[in-house]
Amino acid sequence: MSEANIEGNAGSASPAEPRHLRRALIIWAVLSVIGIAVWLALAQFILPAAASGLDSSDNFTFLVLTVLAVPVSLFPSESKTGPRRMVSPYSPHQRCRSGG
Repeated sequence: MSEANIEGNAGSASPAEPRHLRRALIIWAVLSVIGIAVWLALAQFILPAAASGLDSSDNFTFLVLTVLAVPVSLFPSESKTGPRRMVSPYSPHQRCRSGG
């Protein structure tokens, strides 16, 4: 048995060990806030001027959806093994299963 189990510290992390999940969430939150602030500052130069009430509601909707998409876009998109490769079911490298 290890000393950690003998002393009653079963499974607890040592205080010196960094908390990676907390660090990643803090970095993600900070980058999200920065991305949202940048978009809010630049949106007035990117979006066209509203000519009617409907245009202004369209611009507002676009602004809200973009702000909501910034944190989602900061999530990692690949696993540790790399990107997944899509294989077509009609790939010429696969054999025909119909016995013919």
